[in-house]
Amino acid sequence: MIKLKNILEEQAIKLYDGTTLRASQQFWGDIKRDEGLAGSNGKPALEAYKLGDGRITIGWGHTGAMTQPTPNLGDKIDAATAQQYLQADATDAANCVRRLMVELKAAENPAYKITQSMFDALVSIVFNAGCNGMRKSMFIQKVKTRDWASAAEMLLTDTSMIHGNFTKGLTARREREAARFLEDGIPTK
Repeated sequence: MIKLKNILEEQAIKLYDGTTLRASQQFWGDIKRDEGLAGSNGKPALEAYKLGDGRITIGWGHTGAMTQPTPNLGDKIDAATAQQYLQADATDAANCVRRLMVELKAAENPAYKITQSMFDALVSIVFNAGCNGMRKSMFIQKVKTRDWASAAEMLLTDTSMIHGNFTKGLTARREREAARFLEDGIPTK
């Protein structure tokens, strides 16, 4: 009996206080791939261009929606500036996730305890959809009830977090985020 208990404890999913988590190295590779120039293997756009929804972006998905400056069509930057924009935008996204976790913790909602992969996926979602988009989503309602599997499934259809329609690229990204969200397993406690 003791041996079985030790095996079960070793397989337990590690949950962390989401109010203090930081993005992992995996996140940084994923966000560069997802927000880099299409077909560039994660390289930043050093010249601003229009997205399909009319917004203008530069670097790794920097639109000015999260942090300044707001790019204008034709603006040019170097790789170091792209990295600064990425760091600022990712920090803003992570701060949004941590604020949500603080609210859950203050409300004594156990959903503030999450895995590292859940935190990374949440930051990626906020980076892409914005803090308000994520906060108003059906996805986050499932997270709040700790219905982890349904939350991951909801990512694939939740239009409340997107500008326009699901594109092939966004669908693929949401599939990766859903897989990342559950990568460490589904917490049961």
